[in-house]
Formats: sequence, C-alpha cells, structure tokens
Amino acid sequence: MVKANRRAEARSGSDAGDANGSGADDDVDKLISGLTRFLLLHSAEGAFEVRDTVRAVGRAYGTQAEILAIAEGAVLTIRHPDGRSYHDTVRVGPDLTRLDLVTKAKFLVNRILAGKLSAAAACQELTGLESSREPYPWWLRIIGVTLFAVGFAPGVQQTWREVAAAAVLGAVMGVMFIAADWVLAHSLVVPAEGETGATAAVFVAATVLAFAAGALEQFRNLPPRGVTILAGFFALTVGAVALRGLTLLAGNPRIQGFNNIRDATEETIGLTLGLITGAVAAAAIAAYRRRTRPANEG
Repeated sequence: MVKANRRAEARSGSDAGDANGSGADDDVDKLISGLTRFLLLHSAEGAFEVRDTVRAVGRAYGTQAEILAIAEGAVLTIRHPDGRSYHDTVRVGPDLTRLDLVTKAKFLVNRILAGKLSAAAACQELTGLESSREPYPWWLRIIGVTLFAVGFAPGVQQTWREVAAAAVLGAVMGVMFIAADWVLAHSLVVPAEGETGATAAVFVAATVLAFAAGALEQFRNLPPRGVTILAGFFALTVGAVALRGLTLLAGNPRIQGFNNIRDATEETIGLTLGLITGAVAAAAIAAYRRRTRPANEG
C-alpha cells in the first residue's frame, strides 16, 4: 500500500462566487489543490518551496494561488481572473520516504510551467503519481540502509571488525524501517509532524538497535557499543525535522516552525530513552549470563 494512503488527512473545498464556473477553472482548482497536498505530503522541504511552487503553477494557468502554512498543513486560496475564488484546507503529515515521487513531481511542475500540459492532463498525471507503487522491494530497502551504515562506518570505526558490526547494525535498522512502515505505519526517515506514533517508532528502533549493539559487544567481544552503534543510527534523520523548524522560524511560518522544533524534541527524547532502554536490557542479560554460567558449568 502506498504510504500516503495510510496518512490521516482532512480536506475541505468550497467554491465562493460563481457556482457555474467553467470546467477549465474547476480543473485548475483541482490540480492546484491536489498538488499542494502532494507537495506537503512528500517533499518535507518546508513551506517556502511549496508556496513558491503553488504560486508559479497558479500563474501558469492565469490564476493567483496563495497558501497559508499552518501546523501539519496549509490553507489554499485560488483567485480566478473573473473574480471567482476557491478555498481549500489541506492537512497532512510531511514525509520523505518517496524521493522518486519528489523527483517526478518536479518534472511535472516544470512541464506545467513550460505550458506543455493542460490542467486536466496535469491532474491525470498527478493522480498517477499518487497511486504509483514504491520503486524498490522491501528487501532492497534493507540492503540500502545497510550500505548507508557501512558507507559512514569508516568515519567513526577503526577496524574491519567494527565496520562489519556496523553492517550488522545497519541491517537491523533496515528491518526496523520496514517494521515501522508495516506495523506502526510511521516513517523513520522523517517522522511525521504532530504524531506521537512517530516518536514511539523512533523509541522502538533505538531500543532494538541498542540491544543488538550490546549483544554484539557481549557475544563477539567488540569495542564499546557507544562507538559501534553510531553507524547504525546514521540513517535516522531526526535532525532534519529540527533544521526544517529553524528554517521556518526565520521566516513567516513560525507556527509550523515551532511545531517542527517540538516534534524534533519529542523524537530526540524517544531516541535517547530507546538507547538507554536497549543498553540496560543488554547489560541485564549479560549480567544474568555471567551469574548463571558457573552453576551451569558445575
């Protein structure tokens, strides 16, 4: 299932003015409204780029489109040359798991701005993007996260054994990415705004990874897990949420910026508590094994 279909969304549209507006104007309204929702859901690039893109597409079809960024969404207003206006409220949780959709959407916008697509044709292409399947199977995503961890490992590891341990932890994190997708319905790449489930997903992933690192340390005599575990966490981009919030605080969408800072703080707390929980669990099991080993041997 496409991840966007699992997101909670609330949209409402109203046509203020001439209720018998032309079909072409209705297509423009539908396109810009759908594009706003699509960009908010998949880009996670902040309100400024979404605003500029929506404005540009509106001008391409002879309308004036404006969005007011709010926490977890936006209010869209489209004004047509004949005085008719259209209003829509779009509410989604930003995501960044489908970079292929981000790229395809940019190509679509470029074709719109070049005057190569009517509003109706652009709507059809946008609908096709929203219903498209993920380009890679789940097992290849696990391999990708593993390679991501291995690629960063030499920056913090000193031996080949540590790099191998980073590969194992990267594979564990890859499995957690898929589990968060399927079971918790939340992304670990850029956790959704305002959703406590995203913080829970980060907590669970951190706990499992810290426990796995502790197990490697105890059973394979690896260096302290505080160093070994770093590469496994490189795939998490909780800091991206904080960076987006700081960027928005520098401009007008301050409410959305504060919302991002709040979410980044909650996710950081979840990450920290997960690390502590996993490390304590691994240490407790190791202590139990040391305490019971003499009795078993005797």
